[in-house]
Amino acid sequence: MIRFSLFLWFFAFISFKTQAGFFDRKAEGWHWYETKKEERKPEEKKKDQKMAFIPINPTKWVEEQQKQLKESLNLALFNPNFENVKNYQILQKKMMDRSENFSEMWQKVIFSTPSLDENMTFPITQVGRHAYLEIQQKKKNELIKKISKSYGLFFFFKGDCAYCHVFAPIVKQFAQKHKLEIMAISLDGGKIAEFPNTIRNNGAAQKLDIKTVPALIAVNPLTQKILPISYGVNSIEDLENRLLLLEEK
Repeated sequence: MIRFSLFLWFFAFISFKTQAGFFDRKAEGWHWYETKKEERKPEEKKKDQKMAFIPINPTKWVEEQQKQLKESLNLALFNPNFENVKNYQILQKKMMDRSENFSEMWQKVIFSTPSLDENMTFPITQVGRHAYLEIQQKKKNELIKKISKSYGLFFFFKGDCAYCHVFAPIVKQFAQKHKLEIMAISLDGGKIAEFPNTIRNNGAAQKLDIKTVPALIAVNPLTQKILPISYGVNSIEDLENRLLLLEEK
């Protein structure tokens, strides 16, 4: 009896090994519990494939996410219980994660595409920025040097004007730096230390419509072109930028 049982066991084992191994296949459960997959119709398969290739509309997706985020925030503000606040934080984190991924990819594109890197034009590092400013200042000086051959400066002031006395040394330094001829004109007959050889107003202020002081005007005597560089106190850098901008226009 025992031999007969062993024989049956051995026969079953051999038969089992000649077929696809039970352990080599995916888990199926016992055969009386196993359910066979229902064969799908060809038209259903085609429909599924077609649906799989329908692209997501990015604009609608973003709008929907923003809508959900806003509604979740409003709900959390209206009823700030644990679940409402938690749900809002989850949605917000998802959007922040996507924004972070976008930002990282943005940097990768910039680093690998020099033509898109603003740092190539306007450096942000200390060394690069210093070099950029030196180059820009050199260009300014060259342009103003050309302008100085055609323009002269009129500095209008009053002796009792405190701002005029503050602005006078700046104007003098600006004129000396760029070798611009300058004439100081006093509207009230007063004096100013930086320009001892001042002249009294002889109608120039009225002709140039000068109503406030201090005023610095550039005039081209040949073309009669007038550039109102400054009304009030400004730095040398501001005067340079304004002169270049006005001449460019």
